Amino acid sequence: MTNWEKEQSHFHMNGISTYDIPPDIFKWLNDNSYKAKDSNMLYTNRLVGHLKEEYDLLTQNPPKEVTSYIETRCMYGPFYEIVKKLNFLTHNVPIILDSLWVNFQKKHEFNPIHNHSGFASFIIFVNIPYNLEDEENYFENINPDADKHTSKLMFINHFPHDGSINCKPINVDKSFEGKMVMFDAKHLHEVYPFYTSDDYRITISGNLRFNTSKHKLDI
Repeated sequence: MTNWEKEQSHFHMNGISTYDIPPDIFKWLNDNSYKAKDSNMLYTNRLVGHLKEEYDLLTQNPPKEVTSYIETRCMYGPFYEIVKKLNFLTHNVPIILDSLWVNFQKKHEFNPIHNHSGFASFIIFVNIPYNLEDEENYFENINPDADKHTSKLMFINHFPHDGSINCKPINVDKSFEGKMVMFDAKHLHEVYPFYTSDDYRITISGNLRFNTSKHKLDI
């Protein structure tokens, strides 16, 4: 069983939906990540990541099949159980892909604890350059009973029944490539640095919003 498969129960228990991206959609995302990098449309000034290379992917004009695929994923899986409970809208309004960017993360860089704008956010795993076991063994003589965090993604999960917080690191490895997770935009998460590869860890992120622009607010 791959790490992607092993992590499914943890994702779903915390309201995070997971998807295998269709090959044609993933190919466009992969190819155009490098085009966005070449265009040098930096996105770092809008993000909290301690990364030097984050690029605006919407400038690559994603085709309708790409945007529609991402926009409709929030209507499937555990995250949809959260969406169904939203009752602040007075009209049916479309869901739109509001932002889309690609992270080219190098060794020692990281994303601190943060959340996103909009109502839904996602992470697409494009390239994981390291061997996870090498990362876990990079720091010697640490507490063998403690979780190893090096290179990992972590969601900060709050359990309302007793107020406790669970911070389980996610074992992201090559089995995550071509996969997507979607979650509540206010769900806190972070990415720890990796140390054993000189290649890029490439992920794509973005946010979904309700488009209420055609509805006038009566005051």
